[in-house]
Amino acid sequence: MTLCMRILMACVVLLGLGLGARAARPEGEAGTDPVQELALATQEARKAPKGEKTVVKRLDTVVRALTPRVDALRATVSRSEALGRDNAIMIARWNDALTTLRWHGATAPAYAVVSKTTFAGFGLQLSYPYGTRWTYQYSGKNDQLLLTLTQKSLDGAVLSVVKFWTYRWDTTYSGVGGENYVKLAKTMLEVDREAMVGPGAKASPRVIVTSLSPQFPRAQFYFVEGDDADEEARVRRLNYYLKDGQRTYNVEMIVRTEAQPEEDPLTLWQRTDADPERGNLLKTLSSVEDGK
Repeated sequence: MTLCMRILMACVVLLGLGLGARAARPEGEAGTDPVQELALATQEARKAPKGEKTVVKRLDTVVRALTPRVDALRATVSRSEALGRDNAIMIARWNDALTTLRWHGATAPAYAVVSKTTFAGFGLQLSYPYGTRWTYQYSGKNDQLLLTLTQKSLDGAVLSVVKFWTYRWDTTYSGVGGENYVKLAKTMLEVDREAMVGPGAKASPRVIVTSLSPQFPRAQFYFVEGDDADEEARVRRLNYYLKDGQRTYNVEMIVRTEAQPEEDPLTLWQRTDADPERGNLLKTLSSVEDGK
């Protein structure tokens, strides 16, 4: 056998080994595309037992590798969802991965968020994770209900609806002045307590003071839970009353507590008060005061 034939046969063998290795590796396996690798690591972490160190380490490694790219886009994404569209898939999957890490009890970076205000450029400012799982809708007119957010799970099931209401200080509501956010909360607790029905219906025994964010350290809070006729579901309503220098607000989180068929543990966890995405939204609340 000549030297040329030997070299040719060696190349054929090496080519065959390469094809075999590619066939043995699942399509899209880690190492080909960072975004796809992130999606695979997140999916693996969702299926693994909570706190599984191996999958958590893998997911954390991929997240850390993409963090500089996301950090460079934070300001752009916060100003406008449209501005982030070129990197939409990466940022959305990165946020999903952060929620998954937090479910496992691991430390994770801050979410890449979109910022909105309850009025056009003023009022209450809030932020929520960038991606298709969080959507918003303005009321379209200057009435009490200003803005509604809808939160979905990683599988697309509705987790919660967050509503932002306002009370004018020159108006009386059921005998309570709009500026008296303490008494408004107490009055609405009684109303909501009577509206909740069904087995296991419950409510806060009283309104308590809670700290939401640096600008709102003394919000008034209560919850009610039960079968909700308006939502046609079992819900837990978390109500926060706060005010800035111009108006009073009610942030109402309507969490759907009933699991869907075959729902994974991570999604069940997000249907509780432990959900980090809603918790992060509350922490971002601030006021852009305006006399209009």
